[in-house]
Amino acid sequence: MNYLELARAVRAQAGISGEGPSNVSETVGIYGDVLRWVRESYNEIQTEYENWNFLHVNYSLQLPKAFKQLSMPAEGVRTIAKETFIYQAISGERGRIIYVPYSVWKIEDKFILNVAEEGLPSYVTILPNSDLVMDATAPDDMHIQFEGYREPHVMGTSTDVPIFPVQYHALIQFKALMKYGAFYNAQEIYKANEIAYKELLSKMKYSELPKDNLITPTLVPFA
Repeated sequence: MNYLELARAVRAQAGISGEGPSNVSETVGIYGDVLRWVRESYNEIQTEYENWNFLHVNYSLQLPKAFKQLSMPAEGVRTIAKETFIYQAISGERGRIIYVPYSVWKIEDKFILNVAEEGLPSYVTILPNSDLVMDATAPDDMHIQFEGYREPHVMGTSTDVPIFPVQYHALIQFKALMKYGAFYNAQEIYKANEIAYKELLSKMKYSELPKDNLITPTLVPFA
């Protein structure tokens, strides 16, 4: 279901009169509340864990010849899997790049003094301004690749659809109905949807979280 359909489903299941909301720009009255509960629920589900599979992104950024610093993508990057940095040279050569925390980078002579050396990157850090910087300038154009997790998706138009698998979209309804039940002290609605929410969430956790924590990359907060 899309954003508007989710809001209408919540309205219907809560027993709220009418056929609205007519659009997702409504901000007042009970329809405004329903839309806000849907938005909040969607965000809270996405932020339950930072490493949901549906938030995972493979990044590939071009590093031009003679450069060593890169700006991050415009779309929000929430966390980076620090073990996943690699370079891809135009020759086809690939290699690992070791992530170094900026707190270490800024005091180590080999990073401070090595400001103009050309070569394939061995180390990378994240600067306070959120740029990536390598320990050497690129001898040729290359790509810096890494894995990470994006910021939560926001539904802003009526036709926007949640990014997690469709079989779990009902989680948004259940959670929004819990908010309705809490606001109006409708305990029966709250409890019924809490049970349904927990049951479906456990299924999404099984399918949308890494199965083996031993091989889950260590995540570093970004920005």
